[in-house]
Amino acid sequence: MCIHYMELAFLLINCEENKDDTVLKKLIQFPGIKEVTKVFGVHDLVAKIEARTTSELRQKIIPIVKNIVDIRSVLTLKSTNA
Repeated sequence: MCIHYMELAFLLINCEENKDDTVLKKLIQFPGIKEVTKVFGVHDLVAKIEARTTSELRQKIIPIVKNIVDIRSVLTLKSTNA
């Protein structure tokens, strides 16, 4: 039996003031984004991203950060398949 693991990362996103809904709507249009949730606390949104490889994961994250002007900062948490 062969098990294929997907690469998984979570983006902890801070948005410009009152732009969390706008960013959420833009995020859900990106391929690979599986979930986006508004949260309370230090961050505004948490996005879950899946890809086949770490390289593909990076290729999906970079356009998100660069193309959404209302994102102030992003902290990426990459899961381990240990």
